[in-house]
Amino acid sequence: MSVSNWSMRTLSGLMSFVIVVMFLCAYFVFKFFWSYDKALAQIESIHERELQQVNTMLTLAKDDLEGKLSDYAAWDSMAEFASDGNEAFRKDDLNIHTLSSMGLEGVIVFNKDKETVYSRRYDHIQEKEVLMGKELPSYFDLLLHKAEQTPVDKLNALTGLIAFEEHAYIYSLARICNSEALECNNGFLIFIAPLEPDYLQLVEKTTGLEVSIRTLKTIPVFHHEHGSSAESYLNYLDPISNININIKIIHSIIRPTFIEVDELSVVIGFSLTLFLMNMLLVHKLTAPIKQARKALIEFAQQGKTLPDDQQFVSKEMKQFSMTINKLVNEIDASRKELKWQSEHDFLTGLANKRLLEKLTTKWIDDPKVAYLTFFMIDIDYFKPYNDHYGHLAGDQALERVAKRLPKSIQIEKQVLARFGGEEFCLVIAASTPFDSLAIAKQIHMNMKTLGILHEYSKVAETLTVSVGGIQCVRGSTENYQSLIHKADIELYKVKENGRNGTSIIDGS
Repeated sequence: MSVSNWSMRTLSGLMSFVIVVMFLCAYFVFKFFWSYDKALAQIESIHERELQQVNTMLTLAKDDLEGKLSDYAAWDSMAEFASDGNEAFRKDDLNIHTLSSMGLEGVIVFNKDKETVYSRRYDHIQEKEVLMGKELPSYFDLLLHKAEQTPVDKLNALTGLIAFEEHAYIYSLARICNSEALECNNGFLIFIAPLEPDYLQLVEKTTGLEVSIRTLKTIPVFHHEHGSSAESYLNYLDPISNININIKIIHSIIRPTFIEVDELSVVIGFSLTLFLMNMLLVHKLTAPIKQARKALIEFAQQGKTLPDDQQFVSKEMKQFSMTINKLVNEIDASRKELKWQSEHDFLTGLANKRLLEKLTTKWIDDPKVAYLTFFMIDIDYFKPYNDHYGHLAGDQALERVAKRLPKSIQIEKQVLARFGGEEFCLVIAASTPFDSLAIAKQIHMNMKTLGILHEYSKVAETLTVSVGGIQCVRGSTENYQSLIHKADIELYKVKENGRNGTSIIDGS
């Protein structure tokens, strides 16, 4: 039969069918060779970047521990302690408060003959000292042998991961040198820091990823499944025990299937619509699409919010506009909230350690800041307060103290941060001189006027604080770590002298 004898309806139906078939073929070919592969490659790239972020955070944690170790390993007093076991050094500089404030779980000191001179272990979860264990010092015999191969004329730290008692730790080991880090034949020093929970919390707050750590004797085989939450793993081998430290990362975006049911339904529906519509209907339906395209192009070029839904005629385009506007606003609000949470303490709303370090370092480097004082503030006998009044009352007390501490302190630049537990840090910076001792007195006065009853305190009937500080001027060689260390020493002196007092020194 000649095509010329076919009716217009038949020809329209045949052409519509051919167009639908061509559309489906083109759609799936394009999706398979371009859209799907590109989306998969983008997601794999995101997963790789997230793995790099987790690995970078681990590297930063290693560098942080290595920096802390270097400060202690290159120290004449430490060298003397490794040789003669000076009791005063043990009491003042290697006490349990040192481990707590530096986030260390263990410290081991060996003399030049690899004999244990000092070992101490602190459980940060239970917040108390625990037994070191007889195996732990000898656990490092292999690493001590490697450390013996390092040069004795400069400080060279060995840092890595170990698995012990079914937990993962970061260790840093170095020879003990003099203060110039040149003569390094006085023994060996090991710092041990736990990976859990601080590292996991830091990764989750920084990247938004869910991360977990486990120790395995063998590495299992993992399989990726499309359409489910994608998981990746970082594996590190403990050279001592040959146990694998396995870090599991649950990615923020899942690997896609080739085509979703909803998407397939839309494609089929659209194809049927093409088949049933004649050219007039198609022409009428393309008019609002052209209008929407024009509006979206103007939105992209001008950088403003999406066009108001009233600009669209169809109900679907109005809903699309409203949904996109709502989504953009929610994403912006979530980003701001996440940034705030990453720099502030959840309970008190004060700055956390990250924001404290950021601002302190900024002010140290600021040429307009000529005077800076770093205060370490600790609530006296807060553990008995928690034990007798309950942790809920303890949290409420911390919130009240956080609001009251900076009252009536009017300085150009200041930040109050919760350092951990019942410890706070107050940093004051200004271009003109100020009286650090007067500020400390104001802090004590603020606590006195706050008047939180504490029947179990040994120094007063209400909550009090001990204040240790260091004040320095422009040109000082102090940095963030040294300020914390020296202020912490002054705070310890106040506690040794009965608490509820102040000790402030001048920086170098």
